[in-house]
Amino acid sequence: MNPDQADPAELAELRAAFGTGDGGASALGWEAVRAFEADHGIVLPEPYRSFVAEITDGSSSGPPEYGLLPLAELPDDWGGGGRERELREAFPLAEAWMWEEDEEPADDAG
Repeated sequence: MNPDQADPAELAELRAAFGTGDGGASALGWEAVRAFEADHGIVLPEPYRSFVAEITDGSSSGPPEYGLLPLAELPDDWGGGGRERELREAFPLAEAWMWEEDEEPADDAG
């Protein structure tokens, strides 16, 4: 998708896929996206940047089936240890982590 010349039919199809039903009213718009980026000293990656500007800023329905959080929100299980998130910092995951392969905790009940 070319953000400068988005095809209205493509936008409508994507908005329908994410169940917004609001004709793009839940999207942030380019001015808000640029303000967010300026406040945090970052540039969001494409196509996510276009997604929150043109399609929707979060969705309670899918895809994925559990929805998407809005740009500035943290998940309920954010484990930042009381720290604010600093988007300019490097992503903290330094090595691959396959949580599906984690062993279940031992059952001490016997």
